[in-house]
Amino acid sequence: MEKEKLEEVLRLAENFRDATLGSVKPNGKCFSLSYPLSLHLENNNLNNYITAGYFKNVSKSHFWLTFEKNTEIIVDITKDQFYKKSPKVFIGKKPDDYFITEIEFEKLIEEVYNAWIIPFKYSENFKDYDIDVLLEINLRAAIILNNELDEKKMDFNNSLRSKIYFIGIFEILNIFQDRLEMFENIIGFNELKLKAIKHQVENSTL
Repeated sequence: MEKEKLEEVLRLAENFRDATLGSVKPNGKCFSLSYPLSLHLENNNLNNYITAGYFKNVSKSHFWLTFEKNTEIIVDITKDQFYKKSPKVFIGKKPDDYFITEIEFEKLIEEVYNAWIIPFKYSENFKDYDIDVLLEINLRAAIILNNELDEKKMDFNNSLRSKIYFIGIFEILNIFQDRLEMFENIIGFNELKLKAIKHQVENSTL
């Protein structure tokens, strides 16, 4: 990828991380950030792939982005959870400690989606998770994407990855209806909530 596009990727990714993660530590949040970042870049004509893998050993699953299949150049928005001196957005050669799974993300998407949504659906069983922090990160990311889609007059169904992502967000909104007051003043939140209600009505069964 040419230098100008890499600079654009870095700018978009840094702004995205600041707006979603803020000062919160990135540990364990690679999927919650990499998935919407991938869609954010895609919406800005920067086609990319979500790469599923792990760090050092299979017990530490990890996700990052690439722009060409099998490339060694990656974009990692949470690399600093493993390397303290890493910039908050890393673009460069894949670290030797990163290993790619044999199955591509596109074939894992529903399985990974279920793993992503389970802590929200059964939060009482995930005492080690700060659900409120995860909720805020995920909804801030979704608001950015939804605002972007509205501005570009695009639909969230424009790709399978986008559709599955927003269905997950709509499910999260439905689960945590009693915790949404803090988002009311964020520009675009009400529009996102209306889409969630519309989706629920259109897909409800009598």
